[in-house]
Amino acid sequence: MNINKGIGWTSNDVVRKIRQIFKQRKVGHGGTLDPIATGVLPISLGSASRLISSLLDSEKSYVITVTMGTSTETYDSTGKVLHSGEWGLIEERDICGAISKFKGKIQQIPPMYSALRYQGRRLYEIARKGGIVKREPRNITITSIKMINYNPPNFTLDVTCSRGFYARSLANDIGIILKVPTHMSALHRTMTGNFKIEHSYSIKDCEQALLMNQLDDLILPADYTVQYLPKLSLTDNESRMVCHGQSIKRKFHHNVSFFENKETIRLYDMHNTFLGLARLNEDKTILRPFKIMHYSTDGINTLGRKINV
Repeated sequence: MNINKGIGWTSNDVVRKIRQIFKQRKVGHGGTLDPIATGVLPISLGSASRLISSLLDSEKSYVITVTMGTSTETYDSTGKVLHSGEWGLIEERDICGAISKFKGKIQQIPPMYSALRYQGRRLYEIARKGGIVKREPRNITITSIKMINYNPPNFTLDVTCSRGFYARSLANDIGIILKVPTHMSALHRTMTGNFKIEHSYSIKDCEQALLMNQLDDLILPADYTVQYLPKLSLTDNESRMVCHGQSIKRKFHHNVSFFENKETIRLYDMHNTFLGLARLNEDKTILRPFKIMHYSTDGINTLGRKINV
């Protein structure tokens, strides 16, 4: 599912609510959004939860509002103000020049108020007790960054980036370049992989669909999160082997160019039913399943919906 998370909700709040609405025990999400943030939050149901981790490495896009004049301990508007400063001399061209320095492959230091671990403890746990530890810079990629609104003391950025990106750190780092205290005052995620904001649903939409008995209309196919991977159709016998966790040995050399050097493959049976994921060995002769969907013999999947078998 593609959920448009509202402000004030934690990602786990959304998971709990979806679990209640869909009466599903197994529910997961594809990338945490802080309560201050809104926008795209991919949600997995049932056996599709095994695939949600594939979204963690996908590109993401954000609309980020930065406010000049104050910096905070959390790098966003929820934290205690640390510094105040004059921003009146900053012009639009100054901001454009500053943000241009962040495009491409860069190193970014995560904020203290983050869920990363240090010696077994979450950084935010240390920060809440007044502690500060050295954080190692992390390699990230910002594919694109542009200013889409300038309304001082606020300006808004559209950013597409890799895994590991912290919007709050970007807001703080821009202020360091401008020599003006800054913090992130709003964050809206517009894309995670092929999950786009224009095709998302709010919790209210889900509640309405429940009343109208139309929940199925909100659910995406189980393989939606892995559409970027090469696809391979198997014979009936191979499909049975894969569903039992057995490897398939045959020559896949004729598919080498199609697989584009990707070792992970989407598997389908002769009826185009998604079976799961497998990895090819280096010489393309052995296919080893590692994430297999579980369907019952009567063609009902874990969401209680009919599938094509």
